[in-house]
Amino acid sequence: MAEVTKKKGPPKGGGSRKGKKNKRTLIREALRKAEGKPMGKKAASSAVRATEIMRKVANSFLALASKYQPSAPANDEKKFANYLRMAADVAKDLAPYEDSRLASTILRGDPEQPIHHRIEIEYV
Repeated sequence: MAEVTKKKGPPKGGGSRKGKKNKRTLIREALRKAEGKPMGKKAASSAVRATEIMRKVANSFLALASKYQPSAPANDEKKFANYLRMAADVAKDLAPYEDSRLASTILRGDPEQPIHHRIEIEYV
């Protein structure tokens, strides 16, 4: 019976080595680097946030509104009002994600165990 010997060298089979970045990852990292955004596993894998898009859209509408405002050379009151309204709508939708709402809190005590307040002022 003939002896079977193992071949020396790298194993057969295709594929890239573990940890090698694919074309999509390289493109995404290059874009993030060009935009000046942080790099890293989490930063590269995260998508553009919806709030960022909404903020950019609102700013674009504001820029268009300023182009057509009454004091501008290309003034058009209808376009100005329209773009301003659209910017306000986007800003209104964005507001809950930007700032938290203030809720009123009422402090109530238990009638059987009332809250007692005591203020002490000491003069020295």
